[in-house]
Amino acid sequence: DPRGNEVVLIKNNATWPIDLENYELKSKPFRYAFPPGSVLNPGESMRVFTQGDPDEDTQFEKHWGMTGQILTNTGGAVSVVTYTDITLACTAWGSKSC
Repeated sequence: DPRGNEVVLIKNNATWPIDLENYELKSKPFRYAFPPGSVLNPGESMRVFTQGDPDEDTQFEKHWGMTGQILTNTGGAVSVVTYTDITLACTAWGSKSC
């Protein structure tokens, strides 16, 4: 993010709407539960900022609520997972892998 905030971009590449309320973002040891109404239609994207106040959420911008950065530059991974920890999507960088 140009403002210096960490951000995770999620895009719905399916041909049907996806309700993210049933999923979480995970970047060990942190987890983010998508709030009710977090629906992405085909082709739509949502940005989840690791910092910021969840009270400022909009339809396509969410805030994890952390007070500092949590994604390390040297290597990390972020996954979309079910509440039973089944990974649906993952991206990794640096020394980490999915």
